[in-house]
Amino acid sequence: MKLISKGAEAEIYAGKFFGLDSIFKLRLSKKYRHERLDRILRTKRTKLETTLIAKAKETCRTPAIYNVDVKKGKIIMERIEGTALRDVARKERLYLLPKLAKIVAELHSRGIIHGDLTTANVIVEKNSKKLALIDFGLGFFSARIEDKATDLLNLKKTIKALHSEKEWEKFIRSYIKFTKEKDIVEKIQEIEKRARYVWR
Repeated sequence: MKLISKGAEAEIYAGKFFGLDSIFKLRLSKKYRHERLDRILRTKRTKLETTLIAKAKETCRTPAIYNVDVKKGKIIMERIEGTALRDVARKERLYLLPKLAKIVAELHSRGIIHGDLTTANVIVEKNSKKLALIDFGLGFFSARIEDKATDLLNLKKTIKALHSEKEWEKFIRSYIKFTKEKDIVEKIQEIEKRARYVWR
């Protein structure tokens, strides 16, 4: 197996599982936490992540889950071949952003909060060109408009930092068409104002 990513919460490896190209996600033990608490938290997060992936599959393309070991905090899943939306040409990204908006709006309507919504966690599948969402490790279930707006704010920051204002505007206009949360833009702005106030 080859280590391809290491974050604060997990290590990500690429390898084979019964001959299939796979991603191995290992949730890391935290030495500063009590051993029993650490085990409970890792088990809970691993279970929740696999549930979110399965539920999201009803709305969009997500990796197939091959194997789960909740005690070890390990998930083995399909490696989706394609290119991160972050890395596709701007013209293609502008075409795909409304499709992503529809997916995110539908996930939110089902109470699924991705938790790390960025253009790096959206894969443009190699053959079908469908959009696939990956890495639900920080996700959770919620019907609160505050949580949906926070999810979108994370994407807004990413798009504006890595891409352009125009791309964010295209995304949010499309999201508004598909969502029932008509005050979502105001809620995003409210959260941004609170954050600016805190950091003054």
